[in-house]
Amino acid sequence: MIKKFNEFITEKKKLDVGKKLIDQIGKYKIYTVDGEKVRDLSKKDEEFGLSYSFKYFDIIPKDEIWIEDDVKPDERDILIDIELYKIRLIDEGMEKWDAYHKAEKMDKKLREKIEKNPEKTDEKGHEKIYKKEYCKIKDADVTVWLIDAEVARDKYKSDFMEGGHGYVYKWIPNDEIWIEDGLKDKEIPFILIHEFVERTLMKEKKMKYDDAHNIAARVEWCKRPNGVSKSDMENMTEDQALKLGNEFKK
Repeated sequence: MIKKFNEFITEKKKLDVGKKLIDQIGKYKIYTVDGEKVRDLSKKDEEFGLSYSFKYFDIIPKDEIWIEDDVKPDERDILIDIELYKIRLIDEGMEKWDAYHKAEKMDKKLREKIEKNPEKTDEKGHEKIYKKEYCKIKDADVTVWLIDAEVARDKYKSDFMEGGHGYVYKWIPNDEIWIEDGLKDKEIPFILIHEFVERTLMKEKKMKYDDAHNIAARVEWCKRPNGVSKSDMENMTEDQALKLGNEFKK
């Protein structure tokens, strides 16, 4: 299935990703892009979210920085600064993922976090987090919320993107999954199936995050060509999630 998916991606490389030039800093051109289309085109071991540069993604041309078009304008400046910082670190000889983690610390300083994380996983998130309820996954008794991810990044974790759950983040209640508001409607179920499979593997199989995440990412990538609906997710069971997890183990 993964081989067929990669062949599908090769055919889709010609698709437009909605690039719009918004700035240029020195030789670096800054574009907003349709994040969903980028994720559809990415390799199976890549996960585009918020912003990245040509140093991290093969599909990003040299000297370009891409930012998701649903990121608020006042957050773009932070992301641009972070991407330029990572480029400089890599050019100075740092390994790219070491540069990524070092840049995380800079990101936190730029955002000037003002609140400590809640200590209990059953404590509700900050009141400004919640935008609206998306659905309930009945079998697991989980409520899926669309949330203001900028608030999450400012108050909890500066690199939070797309989605998360309480088995990864202490500040998300265990009976909730958070999905970033602003994603296109048809993409939300793909992010949700990733988070639900990952959550189920960690909860039921006591799997470590890295292992659960890698499996969930493969599930997401291989579901994208055929589609997943909101109704599919509302009716998905934990047993089905575990079966998917087992199917996509390496």
